[in-house]
Amino acid sequence: MSDAIEVKLSTEHVVINPGEKAEVTAEVRNAGDVVEVFSVAVEGIESDWYSLSVTSISLFPGDKEAIRLSLAPPLSSASGAGSYTVTLKVSSRRDPSVAGTASFSLDVGKVSSYELDLTPRMVRGRSGEFEVVIHNTGNLTNTYKLEGSDPEGMCEFYFKSDTVAVEAGQTGTVPMIVNPKKKPLTGPPKLYRFTVKATPIASDVKTVDGQLECPALLPKWVIMAAAVGVVGVVAVIVLVAVSYTHLRAHETSLHL
Repeated sequence: MSDAIEVKLSTEHVVINPGEKAEVTAEVRNAGDVVEVFSVAVEGIESDWYSLSVTSISLFPGDKEAIRLSLAPPLSSASGAGSYTVTLKVSSRRDPSVAGTASFSLDVGKVSSYELDLTPRMVRGRSGEFEVVIHNTGNLTNTYKLEGSDPEGMCEFYFKSDTVAVEAGQTGTVPMIVNPKKKPLTGPPKLYRFTVKATPIASDVKTVDGQLECPALLPKWVIMAAAVGVVGVVAVIVLVAVSYTHLRAHETSLHL
């Protein structure tokens, strides 16, 4: 770096959360003995995290100018939480090897946010197979604890794993089976409403609702057919009994 360019910053440390804004001022001085046109660049962070008031300046020897660096990490998982070293580099266009730099530390705060879903939302069967879907919209990896419940306390919930770690910006899925403790034997299907809760380490709890419609084990037509069959068997037994009674009566009359 060259002593011909002096760069001084208004601060050495900035703390910011994604979605917020901050500003750092840099004073650039031409400490050389010739007129210079300088290019201004920022290193250490993504280009969509900042904007510069100017990207080039022209200074006579001994003159100085203030440059504003506006910081605005986007509110997204791309703005990873952590500490960054941000460097402002001012280079001579005449001779790019002549340059001056100044750095500050940028601490980006944690954002723990996520979306919770269930697919499908409703299943029809004696038990139900679902997938719990978690999309991590925050800027750090998070681990989620899964639980299922229903108002009647009539269902059992089986997760392939009751915890799942999801990286920032990624989606995690966990297979889940819902099994009613008591299933209808006859009659109309029984609808079980339930809720799946995801409890993350570093944010608010979220829930998603689902439904399982459990049909009767024996369809109505089977019960009706069985009833008709029973009636038929009874009728046959009665008919046989009556015929037998008449036959015995006839045999008795012959003997007399």
